[in-house]
Amino acid sequence: MSEVKTEKLSPRVTSLQLGDSGDTFTVPSGATLDVSSATMTGFTIPSGQTLTIDSGATIANNGTASGLGGLIPISETVTSSAAATIDITLPSPSSYSGYLLSCSNFYPVDNSRYLRSRFSTDGGSTFISTTSYYGNSVSYMSVHRTDVPQKNNSNEPAMFKLEIWNHNNEDSVAGPWIGISGQMTSANNGAAYGIDVMSSYTGTSAVNAFRFYYSSGNIASGARYKLYGIVDT
Repeated sequence: MSEVKTEKLSPRVTSLQLGDSGDTFTVPSGATLDVSSATMTGFTIPSGQTLTIDSGATIANNGTASGLGGLIPISETVTSSAAATIDITLPSPSSYSGYLLSCSNFYPVDNSRYLRSRFSTDGGSTFISTTSYYGNSVSYMSVHRTDVPQKNNSNEPAMFKLEIWNHNNEDSVAGPWIGISGQMTSANNGAAYGIDVMSSYTGTSAVNAFRFYYSSGNIASGARYKLYGIVDT
């Protein structure tokens, strides 16, 4: 087994390969592995070998990471004050095959309100307020049942995830499709209700922003949403 110890390799190493049985490459705590100008194909880890990233270390990639697939964290936001709307803009639709929004702590300031959403195809400059929402004759997508208003209780907020498919119109169906699942609490009887919603935008443009709002009043502060991009393997 071979071992090389150094503080810095200069000039820049363009290819590093572990070849001997038992070789390891460790990024120590507090260090950074930067592949900002290259693709990961220039960094080869042979079958059976291990690249270890110690606790506190960082992999910073400003180039292209290919073949990783799965969910890629994009952003996380917690609102600091009550607001009439929460607008979420998606990155370039060509970067991902879909998106996942994980939403928690959504509840209305005023009791007995209905959580709704609208889509945008121009990055959030405008939100579609016509009857372009599949399965709904009104100008929005209902996030939960239209006959069960939500309770304004911080201990019983709505928790749900929203996934969007076909936003690039890559499948043989008309327009992007949106699925929502989760849980909310009824203002009518205090019971928990499951959220299970499927909707779509009936146009052919890519949906690239969402607006959440209640039927009236504000969304309470502390609403949290995490945005992930879906990358094909």
